[in-house]
Amino acid sequence: MENSLLLLFFLGHLTHSIGSAENTGRQISCSSQQWLGPVTLKQQLLKDGFHRELLIDVEAGGAAGVPEGCSLALVVHLPKGVYVDPYQLAMLKESNELEALVLNEVDVEAPEYFSSEVSVLVFTKRSSQCIGCFTSTLPLHARYHRPSTGGETHVTVILGNPQLMTRCQTVPVDLECPESVVKEAACTAENKTSCNWLLVNYKHVSEGAAMEIPVGQERRVVVVAAGTLLVTTLCCGLVLGAVFGQAQRGG
Repeated sequence: MENSLLLLFFLGHLTHSIGSAENTGRQISCSSQQWLGPVTLKQQLLKDGFHRELLIDVEAGGAAGVPEGCSLALVVHLPKGVYVDPYQLAMLKESNELEALVLNEVDVEAPEYFSSEVSVLVFTKRSSQCIGCFTSTLPLHARYHRPSTGGETHVTVILGNPQLMTRCQTVPVDLECPESVVKEAACTAENKTSCNWLLVNYKHVSEGAAMEIPVGQERRVVVVAAGTLLVTTLCCGLVLGAVFGQAQRGG
């Protein structure tokens, strides 16, 4: 009887020790994910008019920087009043200026009221600004909006803050940590395979950027339509007159 009690006590102690060791290992593994350090993100709109550029700068890793073999990517969610041109992104990829994937279909001709939101996966590049700096410049285009009925000359389109993700080949990441939120996405801009990316919390140096987009006035629709029709009719008349005169001279 005593031997059985001793055996049970020994097994219980052993199980507790193994559990403690696993928990300690999990804490060490979780704490090792702090290698990224404090992360800050800043986004800024460049240029004016309907065709803009969204500059996104990320600083991570602190004084040690971000280890080699680690990548940072952004998921940029664009409201339906703004879009990216997939053909333009393909050209920028060929010239090695930008690596980005459009995650849903884009109709570049549709106005804002016939469009939907667009998401873009952007692979950042290391910047020479600092050892842990990454940067990306995404070209954006504003869509035409309905004419204003209240006299407004512009509408404001707010660009929200993007999701920031990291993937490392050199730093182990415990995906079972409570702090770990994993997102599956393309490994590279080639979009041949998918990988698990770790979502990264960051500090906003600047809030979401805002685009001021010009809109027409509904009360001027009749005047504009009449003027357009008049100019078109005159141009057609001039062209037909020139063609008829040329035919008469040729005859």
